[in-house]
Amino acid sequence: MAGRLRRWSSASCRVNAMTTPTSQDWWEVMPGRWSKETAALASAGAQWRRMKPRRSRRETNLRVRVLWPFNGELVRLFVKFPHAYPWTAPTVTAPDGVPGVSRHIGRDTSVCILADPDADWLPTMTLAELLAVQLPQLVAAETGAPGTEAHEPVSALHGLGSADPVGLLVDSAMVQVPDTVTSGMVVLAVGGSKVSVVCAIDVVENAAGEPVATSASRWPGLRSSLSVPFQRMDTPVTTATTADQLWQAAAPDPAKQNRPSKGVEVRLLLVRAEVQYRELGWQWVLMVRGRNSVEVAVGEPAGPSDMAARTPGHDGLHHTAVTVIGAGALGSEIARHLVRAGVGKLTIIDSDVVTAAPGCRQVPPRYTGTAKALAVGHELMNLNPHVQAYALTAKSGENVPPDMLNKYLTESTVVVDATAQEGHTRWLAMTRPNLPLIVATATWGAWGGTLTRLPAEAGGCWCCLAWHRADRTVPHPPEEPHDSNVSGGCSSPSYTGTGYDLADIAAHAARLAVATILGTGRDWDDVHVLSHRDRDGTRRAPAWVGQPLSVHPKCKRRHVVSVPVQLQLSTA
Repeated sequence: MAGRLRRWSSASCRVNAMTTPTSQDWWEVMPGRWSKETAALASAGAQWRRMKPRRSRRETNLRVRVLWPFNGELVRLFVKFPHAYPWTAPTVTAPDGVPGVSRHIGRDTSVCILADPDADWLPTMTLAELLAVQLPQLVAAETGAPGTEAHEPVSALHGLGSADPVGLLVDSAMVQVPDTVTSGMVVLAVGGSKVSVVCAIDVVENAAGEPVATSASRWPGLRSSLSVPFQRMDTPVTTATTADQLWQAAAPDPAKQNRPSKGVEVRLLLVRAEVQYRELGWQWVLMVRGRNSVEVAVGEPAGPSDMAARTPGHDGLHHTAVTVIGAGALGSEIARHLVRAGVGKLTIIDSDVVTAAPGCRQVPPRYTGTAKALAVGHELMNLNPHVQAYALTAKSGENVPPDMLNKYLTESTVVVDATAQEGHTRWLAMTRPNLPLIVATATWGAWGGTLTRLPAEAGGCWCCLAWHRADRTVPHPPEEPHDSNVSGGCSSPSYTGTGYDLADIAAHAARLAVATILGTGRDWDDVHVLSHRDRDGTRRAPAWVGQPLSVHPKCKRRHVVSVPVQLQLSTA
């Protein structure tokens, strides 16, 4: 990789000397480069012709038709030079194919000429050099020769997807449908918004209506359901297979035909396609037919294990529960981070209602008038379809029934207090000394913030923290001295501060919570103090300072010893 970077740096400097920012096209700015391209094509024995822009597509990129000599034949290629050429690579299509190449030509006849166009393309290369080197490599890759191919599956379904916002989710860990089951019904979990609709394979039934496969997640974030007929297609799908052919192959038993809704009919097909490198497997395809066309959505792996694969080291997080008290600028963002990380159950508690102006840093204004807890819970289910999100629209410590609050707190692996209310935090920390608690606060103007984890590894308590702050042994983060933004009808100042400053605190709070849950943060500090500004208000790069929370000699409380958090199975 280092060698590649050195080559790129050298090539960049040489090309940079030839160019200056301009609104002209690259071949007008660098006529010498265009002459070099055409001379290299002629030297390679190729024939070429510049094509006229397709005005119907408002196309202004330079397109060239090339007859390239390859293996004793002239291969017809269409090459598109992007506006950013030569900084980015040209794209190549082969409508008649390339002799000896089948795996690296897509449904749209595009040729995968480079494994990684961003890293493998050099600005000093010409099109002729690219074709001369890479086309023989593609032929060698057909045999699986070592070092010639990226070991990725080649899906003949790629390119069948529609422009319509419809998606299909599949749990890779779901039991495979038995080969003896060739047709039946599928119960889809359905969710989405006005922008998009998402479906997920929930339960697969055979022709007799008996379940033969069930998703382990059950997709709690997708609240609606739809029964759709499915058929198994034994013939492998190729790049020549059309959407209409798949629709006909998915024709169900008339008795199981679902009635079109508003002229729309839905079918599912289980097809054979390459799912691993050179290995065929079964893949789900969702088809939606309207009045004029068939739209296709190929199943995307999105089960709990599929999503966890993107966050290594978080094993077991899906089986944990977290309660976040406070759904404001910090609490809502902390909840989002935890759900993205893979927490299985999250309860959000807040009695407040969304107002429009604070949408610059918390719940979007489109939820104005909605309970904050409900609005955040709705967003959490959109972020992760596997999360069990619960919203409690009441004020912790006041009108939440004690037995209900205790239920949520005792079921939680970690509790996050983001209320920004000193009295509530003191009540929670002092009455439940063994509760795994993370307190997240920000100062006026979001100049800084503090995270505190209790019980502290160093033995201190919330009262100890107050004594340490009084002694200045735990620093106060900087804060805006005069905050005069007053809400209507309220005599106290309203909180100000940007979302991106508060996001630093929220992200680290989620990081600390996950480390506490997984037991990887026992050697972390108990108190984390963030500064975005100096005391005089001068902006600075965000800086965290951490320190243990030790027992203060003036604190007379009985202190508990921190114990490792035990992973708990989240329950509905």
